Amino acid sequence: MRFMTLIFGFLFSHIVSAESAEVLIKAREPATVRWAQEVSRKFHVAIEKWIPGLNAVILKVPAAKVANLVKSAQDNPAISAVETGVDYRQLFRVMPTANFGNGPLSQAQKDAVSKLREHKTSASVYVAQVRPAGISLELLKGALTIADGFSKENGIKVNLAPGVMVDAIQKDIDQRGPSSFVWHGRVENRSAPSRKRDGVATFVVQDGKISGSIVIGSDSYTINPLGNDLYAIVKTNPGVYPPEHPPGVIPNVHDAPATRMRREGLLPDKSMAVIRALVLYTPAVRKALEQFGSSPDVIATLAVESTNLASKNSNVQMSLDLVKSEEITYVEKDFPSDLAMLQTSAWVKTEREAIKAHVVFLLTTVADYCGLSDVILADKNSAFAVINYICAVGNFSLAHEFGHLLGLRHERAADQDDKPFKYGHGYVYKNEWRTIMATRKACVSCPRIPFWSNPSVKYNGVPAGTKDYEDEADVLNDTAPIIAGFK
Repeated sequence: MRFMTLIFGFLFSHIVSAESAEVLIKAREPATVRWAQEVSRKFHVAIEKWIPGLNAVILKVPAAKVANLVKSAQDNPAISAVETGVDYRQLFRVMPTANFGNGPLSQAQKDAVSKLREHKTSASVYVAQVRPAGISLELLKGALTIADGFSKENGIKVNLAPGVMVDAIQKDIDQRGPSSFVWHGRVENRSAPSRKRDGVATFVVQDGKISGSIVIGSDSYTINPLGNDLYAIVKTNPGVYPPEHPPGVIPNVHDAPATRMRREGLLPDKSMAVIRALVLYTPAVRKALEQFGSSPDVIATLAVESTNLASKNSNVQMSLDLVKSEEITYVEKDFPSDLAMLQTSAWVKTEREAIKAHVVFLLTTVADYCGLSDVILADKNSAFAVINYICAVGNFSLAHEFGHLLGLRHERAADQDDKPFKYGHGYVYKNEWRTIMATRKACVSCPRIPFWSNPSVKYNGVPAGTKDYEDEADVLNDTAPIIAGFK
């Protein structure tokens, strides 16, 4: 029959009652009504639902016929995968588990999970597996619609932990290659209380491997590839990250610009300040990340894109562009010494000038603190920062140090100095969350959310700042063009 010559993507069965099951069949080539009807006729079952974005249909199959249908699919070389018991909208095949036991993990993968669990910042670590035949990537790219049960187009369900299922709605996607892209969007936990229901996420896909950062309500998660379609999902503990900066280090502060370019109408309202970044990392960082199945390139990309998500969330007309991530032959010492090296190294200067980078970051394994930049509102000669790689994504520390270079300060409970901008402070909301520039002083257990303070935007229904002291977005819209103008 004609349908036997078609190339199918995958098939799965989801039991919906004792008498019937839902079976999804997906064709790789453009579907027609006829192929679905031929499948329906062959197995004497009804088409229950079309899923155009996946080029697929759901069949309602009598339970007694499911086994034969699955076996027929397995025996058919035109079908690449068979799956049972999965909601077709989920990123991962099954609910993540903390007990992988004798499951599909190799010893190296088990070791990587164990090392993640040893991190003080890991509250819980779960293991999950993505869908076969590239389905998870298609879902992330936006295969589903409101008709699939989402509040907006381009949704996907992300099962983060036992009992934690969120809807992720794509805001924008940046294709970087055939199997590489960056996803920004919002997430919603429909079963959570209203003040903890909403959140935001960034997914970075490189060569088909998914890395991610998700903040939902007061909880933070990272998604880490282990290889062979397996992933570690880490729920982080914001209260145990290292202190922000070495004690006693007082940053230099440059004066605010005499002319507020955007505020005074000297820049187009929608013009985007593009700041070019060079991210360096030490051999020690590369070796540390290899133990977890990750790489410095992935961490650098995710840290930069989480910064860009914060700008999108906060109505900031700024984009941080990762022009290059590169290993530097250097033995780490301490934060002040490593920062001084960045500023004086002839090699760093050459690399920076070759790619015309405006800012330079160094990822290090020195774990005493999360980061250091020695200036608030940088010029070209001081636009450098050092970041502990463990803090770069989960604690948004690359974004935090970048904020200092742009003229931002900590929350006023930790820093009441108003130079160079009175309203350039981070914001803490009760004991629930804090924006990127806020420290743990006012709330030890609060997670950072990828927002710059801005009273005009809300997180879970609450303004993310005040007009008097916490409106970093207004600062950034004026200082980002200055940094982007470095020659």
